[in-house]
Amino acid sequence: MINRRTFTLFSMCAAAGVSGLANAQAAKKPKILVVYFSKTNHTKNIADTIARLTGADELRVEVVKPYPEAYRPTTQIVKEELEKGIVREIKAPEVDLSKYDVIIFGTPTWWHHVAMPLQT
Repeated sequence: MINRRTFTLFSMCAAAGVSGLANAQAAKKPKILVVYFSKTNHTKNIADTIARLTGADELRVEVVKPYPEAYRPTTQIVKEELEKGIVREIKAPEVDLSKYDVIIFGTPTWWHHVAMPLQT
């Protein structure tokens, strides 16, 4: 099941990015990249759908040290990261952002914030 806030945030960002670009580049199909972080695959499912519907490329942001599988320990770690400004190390993405006209970011909402790995 997809979290309603995640779906809404992701959908609004995607719609704004694609529709705004449509006016500027009506004759040329824009090159789109969906950059996302997903712990439970909910955000991944939305990213996959956007990529399929728009022809976008996808880039999954991955952490070096994964979060725990269990919900409660993850929420405690995430809260501490947010409160202390701890940057979660990610695996270096291999992408040339200059090749894209539109970049759509997808993230779960953690404690009313963008997930720390995507902030990194």
